[in-house]
Amino acid sequence: MIWSIHLKPQEDELLSSWIVRLAIAHGIKVHTFCSLVFGSKKQIWNRDIDRTTDKEVLETLSHKTATPFCQTQETLLSSYEGRLFESHNPYGNTPYIMPLGIYHRIHREKGLQFCPECLKESPHYRKQWRLSCAVVCIKHQRLLNDCCPKCRAPVNFHRNELGKKEIVYDRPPVYCYQCQFDLRESNQIQVDQKLIEKILSFQKYFFDATQKGWIEVNGQGPIYSHLYAMGVSQISRLCSTSLRSSKLQFYLQYHFPVRKPNSVISPSKPTVESLDISDRAKTYYWTALLIEDWPTTFLKICQETRTYSSILFSDMKSIPYWYFKVVQENLYILYAPWKKHWGLPNLNSYKNLSLSKIKKHHTSGFG
Repeated sequence: MIWSIHLKPQEDELLSSWIVRLAIAHGIKVHTFCSLVFGSKKQIWNRDIDRTTDKEVLETLSHKTATPFCQTQETLLSSYEGRLFESHNPYGNTPYIMPLGIYHRIHREKGLQFCPECLKESPHYRKQWRLSCAVVCIKHQRLLNDCCPKCRAPVNFHRNELGKKEIVYDRPPVYCYQCQFDLRESNQIQVDQKLIEKILSFQKYFFDATQKGWIEVNGQGPIYSHLYAMGVSQISRLCSTSLRSSKLQFYLQYHFPVRKPNSVISPSKPTVESLDISDRAKTYYWTALLIEDWPTTFLKICQETRTYSSILFSDMKSIPYWYFKVVQENLYILYAPWKKHWGLPNLNSYKNLSLSKIKKHHTSGFG
């Protein structure tokens, strides 16, 4: 039987967001709602349901809300498979999907972002906000937030009602579960406008490609979007978390500084997906610089920093041809004769730059 209140998922809405909105619409606490609908033995919130969930859950929601099953499936992050990544790993790391770090049903990591202006327009959480490459809201042209600005807690919109047995929440899921701050009132993160513009241009180009399923790469012709995303993922990693590309990272910090010109993104975070919004903004700003006129700037900077194929191919399980071809033809070295003739490159020229010297040349960046 179809529910009398059968809300449909909004455009680009996450499954978790849809379930919470359904519970609120029925005037039932979220966890009670899930027990009644899916059974008390069915665990929903002890895992990342936007990444993996039972087919039975999707079928139940599809039937009870008169929503086509294909539309229900679109609420999962696995719907990006074949467009953003080749295959989705529901129980491990998948490129571009940020981890929530769930422990006792609480999100410990900042794996869900939000745009305050978007929440004001429609209080639901978008799939794109789970992607590491989503740094700027394309519609409102502002940096996304990745936590409560008041208490710094990650977003846990499904836990707002816990500990309040006498209250059934009828307000939208836009409040911090820890301090009850209205996330829609979050102040805009102050950032250099040139950074916003560069990332915005990159995101529009990138998400347009994943929407179509293909993209035109200079000198390569049309390729599948997930193959393009595979190469972009490697370049973003080289700009931030790779320990082998430190020369490239110091070069980018010096010539294109953001916020702290003499610092490199912390190596304690092993993946781009685990970085906070500030570090990912830097990462994709530099990524956009390297690929905007592909491969001209990329080759120029790699040659200047002597970042060759062994580094550029490091840790890649498979290499897309559009990326392989450029590196193989221009930056491939079977052995390194320059080590014998010219010695190792002078890393101190980038590593030991003092903050005072950099400030003389660059003062822009995060406020």
